[in-house]
Amino acid sequence: MKKTCLKQAVCSLLALILVLVLMTGNALKTRAAESSDGWTWTRLAGATRFATMAKITSEAYPSYEAGTLNTLIVATGESFPDALSGAALAGLYNCPIILTQTKSLSPQARSEILRLADPDGCNVIILGGTGAVSQATENAIKGLGVSVERIAGKTRLETALKVFAKGKKLGSDSWGYDTVIITTGYNYADALSISPYAYASQTPIFLTNSEGVLDAKTKQTLSESADFERAIIVGGTLAVAKETETYLNSIGMDVMRLNGSSRYHTSAQIIRWELGLLDDALFQPSVEMTSEGMGIATGENFADALASVSLLGKTNSVLMLVSSAKNRSVIQANFDELIKPYAKEMGKGYIFGGLNAVSQEIEDLLNECVQIHEDTPFSFIITNEFPCTMTHSKSYGYGVVTVNSANVEITKQSTRYKVKIKGTYKCEYGDSCCRCIVRDEEGIIVVNETLFYDATTVAGETYAYTKTLSLDEGHYTLTISDDK
Repeated sequence: MKKTCLKQAVCSLLALILVLVLMTGNALKTRAAESSDGWTWTRLAGATRFATMAKITSEAYPSYEAGTLNTLIVATGESFPDALSGAALAGLYNCPIILTQTKSLSPQARSEILRLADPDGCNVIILGGTGAVSQATENAIKGLGVSVERIAGKTRLETALKVFAKGKKLGSDSWGYDTVIITTGYNYADALSISPYAYASQTPIFLTNSEGVLDAKTKQTLSESADFERAIIVGGTLAVAKETETYLNSIGMDVMRLNGSSRYHTSAQIIRWELGLLDDALFQPSVEMTSEGMGIATGENFADALASVSLLGKTNSVLMLVSSAKNRSVIQANFDELIKPYAKEMGKGYIFGGLNAVSQEIEDLLNECVQIHEDTPFSFIITNEFPCTMTHSKSYGYGVVTVNSANVEITKQSTRYKVKIKGTYKCEYGDSCCRCIVRDEEGIIVVNETLFYDATTVAGETYAYTKTLSLDEGHYTLTISDDK
């Protein structure tokens, strides 16, 4: 043990020296690039999901950390259920989740185990039964000179419980803070979106069944664990039923649900909470997350996002899920709200997977978001997710307002800027109006005006509208709100 600690200390010292040398040689170059052109995203991709995993793991654990890890986690890269709860366990051990084929050890997994395992002793934890990682694969891992331990239950929910029990064996303070994460065990998107946070905060993940409820064993575990006072439910009521929320409240937990109308809305809502942007949240994150070094992965498959957990979790960086062109408006809105405003403070970000996973179009949009132009002292960002439903008293009615970044025209007039907002209004009942609220970069309201009002509107009809604003140089955000 002393030899291992000395080895890790020497590696850490060498890493610090290397960083200082690189900073000395490249500081001026980096500042110059960021001040004029911004930066570009780094794509980590291989020919297969296993090759992509190896590239991500190499980025998370570079050469100076090779041969220093006492624990590694292995999971199948062919299905997701058993690995969903593994993120927090990986955080406890500060290790990656290495993906392999089910029936045989993938060459990339073999290579990464050999590269990272401490030659003085390394335990490989396999997540899932032999249907996920076969006995032949386990035997191949043992042949690499490491010890092997398998964590598996009869169901994915039971595997999650055994992952939790494994963490408890590390000591009474092993699991971080006083919070648990509850998510469905029958889809991967919501669990993966919050996995970097689970890794960074060492927050255990418990799974619900196909009906969105906790089984008896999970309920017993939660009710008997007096340390847990708060629960984060990830996903809507179709994923995690209202019944589950009621149960958690009944055993004395404060329960907060993070969800949206799709997995991409949910991913964005999780990021808002992780970055501390939800002021009205029931409680705030236990660890501070950041946009710096954030990751982008497809929400249409699980492998790349799962492989990225340790890279992002080690640096407290958030993960955003993206999709194909059919969800372009949602993805663009997420980029405009959660990436573009922070581009100046960011110096890097990752795209996980090849062009079939995250298209060139998405990469171009991402790079456009982080181009920093110091000579443009004006920005105007829409913060809402649209369409937005306006409700009113019976004397007015209600309707749906639709507007997005593509419908905002900005022209410079001397030292001021003209902002023309265009959109549509569908009157659902009677006549109505809503407010256009613009805040400057300090959050001070500079515009608070009626965005649309027409006493002659007819229920069921759709109307075009425009709103023109005149603003000084500065950086602004637009919110459209109800006007009762």
